[in-house]
Amino acid sequence: MLVDTQLLGFVRRAIYADATKISDEQLLEIINQYFESIGKQNNKRCLILFNSILSALQYLANVYNIELAASTGGATERTERVGQVELTAKYNDKNLYADNPWQRLYDAYFYGRTQVIGCPVQAKATDNVLIGGVDRSEIHRVKDNCNSVDGLQGLYNKKRHWDLRRV
Repeated sequence: MLVDTQLLGFVRRAIYADATKISDEQLLEIINQYFESIGKQNNKRCLILFNSILSALQYLANVYNIELAASTGGATERTERVGQVELTAKYNDKNLYADNPWQRLYDAYFYGRTQVIGCPVQAKATDNVLIGGVDRSEIHRVKDNCNSVDGLQGLYNKKRHWDLRRV
């Protein structure tokens, strides 16, 4: 059984954030959220770490964006004049949030460019997208079960049907 305090140090080192950016209580809350949904088994350690790291980085990126917007109001230049009232505000045409360091680190983990230390290579998020079909193991699971029915309601001849295992 995993304990949340065991994973706390791993998550903090993986996100490169000290306690002034995100507190231990906030990290423990994130970790416990995944304990409840995934489980506390030792074989789920890397999955819990990966998801906890992504959630913590997402939180940090959002806080960074909020603080940036609060400090600038979205404006990059402001001119004021009291006599005969002149007020000019210039807004940046570029994305102010493009330089968010937390977002770059989040993207590195999410797209598989950075790995969780001590865990096997995580699949990139884009590797899990299935378009236009089913996984080969699902086909074999249905074909090997005598009680299951395929899309043709069992009407095809299994002897004449080509075997996907040879492909």
